[in-house]
Amino acid sequence: MRRPAVERRLGGDGVLLDMVGRAAYVLNPTALAIWELCDGARSADEVVAGLATRYRVPEATAAPGCLATLAFLEAAGLLVGAEV
Repeated sequence: MRRPAVERRLGGDGVLLDMVGRAAYVLNPTALAIWELCDGARSADEVVAGLATRYRVPEATAAPGCLATLAFLEAAGLLVGAEV
């Protein structure tokens, strides 16, 4: 589940403003796609599958970077209860 954050677009990147932690995070287009897939209903495996579908790559190719991004978002406190 995502913690409340304000999302803004900056060119092709996204900026997340964490209002609770008072921090800002710049996400590249791939990380932003991962963030958008984190809707609270999808598991980490489903986020990987969604990313692989979006970019038309095998899940095995998408998984390492996707899982690392999920771990980063969780460590930043932007994902709550993530099972990475």
